[in-house]
Amino acid sequence: MRAWTVWTAMLALACNTDKGGDESDIGGTGATCTDEVCDGVDNDCDGEVDEDAVDAGTWYADADGDGYGDAASAVTACEAPTGAVDNGEDCDDGDAAAYPGAPEVCDGVDDDCDGEVDEDAVDMGTWYTDADGDGYGDPDTAVEACEAPTGTVDNGEDCDDGDPNVNPGASESFDLADEDCDGLCDEGFIGAGDLVVTEFLAIPMASDPADGEWIEIANVTSRDIRICDGWTLEDAGGESHTIADDVLVPAGEVVVFGASDDPARNGGVTVDYAYSGFTLDDGDDEIYLRFDGTSIDEVEYDATARDWAGTIFRGVAAQLDPRSTDATANDSGSAWCLALHEFGDGDFGTPGDANDPCGGGGGGVPSR
Repeated sequence: MRAWTVWTAMLALACNTDKGGDESDIGGTGATCTDEVCDGVDNDCDGEVDEDAVDAGTWYADADGDGYGDAASAVTACEAPTGAVDNGEDCDDGDAAAYPGAPEVCDGVDDDCDGEVDEDAVDMGTWYTDADGDGYGDPDTAVEACEAPTGTVDNGEDCDDGDPNVNPGASESFDLADEDCDGLCDEGFIGAGDLVVTEFLAIPMASDPADGEWIEIANVTSRDIRICDGWTLEDAGGESHTIADDVLVPAGEVVVFGASDDPARNGGVTVDYAYSGFTLDDGDDEIYLRFDGTSIDEVEYDATARDWAGTIFRGVAAQLDPRSTDATANDSGSAWCLALHEFGDGDFGTPGDANDPCGGGGGGVPSR
């Protein structure tokens, strides 16, 4: 019994350190026992390595392999177990397409794990209200959604969503409207010679030439004509103006196009439509009125040409003889003459009114 007591005391003395026996030697290295950490050593002298290490990581099973783990599968270990990741942020660990930051798509699933389903989906459609039920939507009513809201369609091609007879699939008719939504009015029903240039002032004197020039155009048909998109004023030199506003030309009446629609600047002319990018050169130019690729009327004037001699004069409009009001007769300068009636601020012409017959007023240049 005495021998056993002595052996036990000696063993205890061997385990005690020089710090009074409060800590133990680690494997006889002289290092003191501490909290267990992940280093492959038995830091706390309990005979186990790296168990319950204070710096162990938390790992989560990633069954679908998308890089995000199942929060309910957390384990603590110094190294990641096979098939585990260092986050538990997956909202469906059985779907590799569902994880934080995934693109949301229209599938009835919370793909990006934000708690919402199909919000801002990358493949959602754009829908448009179809108030008239013709299968074409109003382009100003676009909404995005995975499924079409009630009363919507997948296109915004209607140009009048209040009329089921107006849409890109409708047939055009002659009614001053654009039934087929191509931006043109009554195309196929308006032809060459339906509108005729009947008067123009190329060289105004009572106003700045940049403001005072104008062109009178007559409707020689028995039906109203609406000038809308697709109509242009051009010349042979490359000047061109696309008519941007609707202009109604009643049957048998005239309208006036001018460089300015301000009577205080244009010499006192009432202008129905103001153009830009197109000018009447002083002595030699062209007036081409075109619609949808068709030349409706063309006038080519040249003050130096024999048939136009004496018809282009400063401050005086060139008038088409009313007996020659058609698109063929007005090709010749001999059908034109100088206007005799003073208007506005002192130039001569009858913009918007009937022309005088040529040769019936004495001819020559009117006096002021």
